[in-house]
Amino acid sequence: MATYRFRRAFTPSPDEAALRFLRRRIDDFLIILETHLSSKAFVIGAEPTIADISMVGYLLFPTHESG
Repeated sequence: MATYRFRRAFTPSPDEAALRFLRRRIDDFLIILETHLSSKAFVIGAEPTIADISMVGYLLFPTHESG
């Protein structure tokens, strides 16, 4: 997500093919994550861990930057 966001938001003329490729990967990974979290409250274990906290920053990028 970070690479996609950087290219989309901070590159003057981002390569559209690269953005499409990265976006497809993000969408695929988010489907896996959503499936995993459909039966669990957290990524690992019964309480939040650094894995959960580290994802928050990526999932809360402004829409104009992350699409």
